[in-house]
Amino acid sequence: MLNLLRRPRPEPSPAESTLAAAAANRPPDAPALLTDLAARASTLGREAAEVRGAIDDAHQQAGR
Repeated sequence: MLNLLRRPRPEPSPAESTLAAAAANRPPDAPALLTDLAARASTLGREAAEVRGAIDDAHQQAGR
């Protein structure tokens, strides 16, 4: 039922499909990959700590 509400995806142009194929065949840039992964992991850890704090605060408020 929800598929009826979705818009169909546009077909990729030949240039886009060629670029995607070229990018798939290229080896990954390890230093850039590690830098990006480290930044994302840092953000994820910080966000998880904020969520844990919000859960603890809600738990304390519910106990009062």
